[in-house]
Amino acid sequence: MRKTLDKQLVAPIAFFALLGACAPVCADLHASASKSWKALGPYGGSVSALEVDPVTPGLIYAGVVGAGLFRSTDGGLNWSNTTLALNTAYSEVVIDPKNPATIYVATIGGLYVSRDGGESWKASNRGLRRPYMFCLVLDPTNSKRLYAGCYGGLFKSSNGGASWTDASSGIGEKLVTGIAISPAAPGTIYATTYGDGIYKSMNGGSSWTKASSGLPESNIRGVILDPAQPGTLHAATDSHGVYTSTDGGSSWSAVGNGSTIISAYRLAADPKDPRTLYCGSQTSGVYRSADGGSNWEWKGAGLPDYVTVYAVAPDPHGDVVHLGTFGYGFYRGLNDAEEWISSSKGITGAPVTSLALRSSPPALYAGIAGAPGVYRSTNRGNTWRATYRGMTYLGVMALAIHPATPTTLYTGNFGGFFKSTDGGANWIESDDGMPRGYVTINALAIDGGNPSVIYACSNTGTWKSTDAAATWQTSGLTAQAVTAVMISPTDSSLLLAGTAMKGIYRTTDGGLTWNRSGTMIPNNIRVNAIIIDPAAPAVLYAGLGGRGVFRSSDGGTTWVAANTGLTDLQVHALLALPGSPSRLLAGTEQGVFQSADGGATWSLLGTNLPDGTITSALAYDASRKRLYAGGNFGVFLMTGL
Repeated sequence: MRKTLDKQLVAPIAFFALLGACAPVCADLHASASKSWKALGPYGGSVSALEVDPVTPGLIYAGVVGAGLFRSTDGGLNWSNTTLALNTAYSEVVIDPKNPATIYVATIGGLYVSRDGGESWKASNRGLRRPYMFCLVLDPTNSKRLYAGCYGGLFKSSNGGASWTDASSGIGEKLVTGIAISPAAPGTIYATTYGDGIYKSMNGGSSWTKASSGLPESNIRGVILDPAQPGTLHAATDSHGVYTSTDGGSSWSAVGNGSTIISAYRLAADPKDPRTLYCGSQTSGVYRSADGGSNWEWKGAGLPDYVTVYAVAPDPHGDVVHLGTFGYGFYRGLNDAEEWISSSKGITGAPVTSLALRSSPPALYAGIAGAPGVYRSTNRGNTWRATYRGMTYLGVMALAIHPATPTTLYTGNFGGFFKSTDGGANWIESDDGMPRGYVTINALAIDGGNPSVIYACSNTGTWKSTDAAATWQTSGLTAQAVTAVMISPTDSSLLLAGTAMKGIYRTTDGGLTWNRSGTMIPNNIRVNAIIIDPAAPAVLYAGLGGRGVFRSSDGGTTWVAANTGLTDLQVHALLALPGSPSRLLAGTEQGVFQSADGGATWSLLGTNLPDGTITSALAYDASRKRLYAGGNFGVFLMTGL
């Protein structure tokens, strides 16, 4: 079974949070070339919030982790991105039913509000103790009144989110994970917490008392009320399924087979038939109850195995239910939930961390910081297929193809190392000697002269295998997070490794001993990439977080800044174009930059990348002059370069 460790679930957020700040990005850079980028997908990503417009049929909003807020006007068949491009996780999207042009988006970076149907946005966090917002609801009798569950308690706004006041008396500074307001008595509110049960307020949030009798010791993910029977509530627990109360929260019990649901995550009721309930699970898809929660059936046909369902949104305009999943994008199905269909076209939210090209048979691979792990395209990015069978730790940080046997691939993941010998169709865990489940592989390098020798850079130093990843041994720098590695093409015992905090290190004995490489690379700056000039092996380039590019002309002994046009930018990927060694490409948090003079000067390359694009991987097909760029919005293509 695929592991569902917390670090796996936050992998996309953690990775791209390192690459760029969690704030809206409005691009004001102008491309220095007329060439344009084309989005290739793979479509999908982690859809963590969904909302169907209560007035306009077919209009749906989806919050996609690390990629932004997307909109569909045809019921989820096609999607386009809005102007809200946030590199963060989306907790809730709420539309004011009395004024649907007003949209509230709760994120772990705070609240954003649009008053014009999503054309423009404004942060609205005044008064919040911390901006981490986990849930958001509107008072059904007064849409100017909102309640927000935050990391640090529950907050209330009486002016449409313009300002907030603490409404946590009795709850304290706990993480509030869900809120439900009684439609019969709007002053009656229920709040679920992470690790401390459920609380109830009878006075609009002025004070709270515990309402958890009968609940198991578990994190409560959310609560919903039956509008026809306001005293009936259902709560999702992360380890004991669904619990029900029929007395307004005074007591709780497991009803029917509700407690058998594994890791209940999100509950929703059909607005046309409130006795029809849906429960999204953290590990097993979707469950449905047709009798108000007395009996539940697993309804995961068509969904990937072990998928996490983040969001469930029954459509008020038709017999359709919409799902948001971790890593696999958006799904839709009829309200009987007998079968789900993937429908993510246009959701460019697959967080690509790495790219690898295979010439024969042709294939393009994309590593994903989360589910499904790896995508493969055999038609140059026109279509993609997830290839993760056997990959128990998702969240691929590094990807490499065996130089002599192109059907053999390696990935470094959040939690381990994997190998495929059939082009990615099947994977096996190949990390004997590593602390399995506790190591994050940030970068890989294969010795071109002896491909059985592989180096893996991790959060706990460097690792070396001499038997094609069958076994591993530590290879120095054990007390450091190593983030980049390069093997000299002329001397396989010469390597350079970049770290997260202490610059660049160099070894001349195949990793037995390491020494600091120059002092111009500052401490506390993450080294994301190191490449070599293919025409001059003594010339090296390093991409740094927040400091652009540095260049060495003596094999790494000394370094100088080579970042005119890139100063203060975070460089995450570097590429030297074959046949044109002085022409370099850099992937940054503001797109792709190019240099035609060995890094002396840089300019933006191409147009059409979405605002907020963080480019973390580059790959070049020299035979067809096709450049691929991967990042938080998937893969993009530029031709004729």
